[in-house]
Amino acid sequence: MVFSFSYGDALVDQKRYTDFRVEIPLHDLSVSLPDRDNTPVYMENMIGFGPMTENISKHYPVVKRLVPNDRHYHVYIYLSELFHWGRGRSGGGVPSGAPVVLDSYCHTIRSDGEHILVTFKN
Repeated sequence: MVFSFSYGDALVDQKRYTDFRVEIPLHDLSVSLPDRDNTPVYMENMIGFGPMTENISKHYPVVKRLVPNDRHYHVYIYLSELFHWGRGRSGGGVPSGAPVVLDSYCHTIRSDGEHILVTFKN
């Protein structure tokens, strides 16, 4: 019974954590690159597990296998359908030398004018 409540809490917290980690770069993109209407946005290094999920998994290790995180396909669908983000090979075509538009504590945004790369920090 305790596990089922912990698992439910972990699911809710992971969704909240994913939304939080995605909303920050969305805000930064709207401020830094306001004219990015049709520019593809790619992700690198993904988001990972939230703090609560990490804590629960100390007692119930199976939680990390059950709770969907950035390694699960539906998170990519969530980000691509809702926010029009893509996942490409090695940054989806953004050159590694592309200028850094913004560097914050949780992500770095690079853009070459045609593509945008958001690199998440863990």
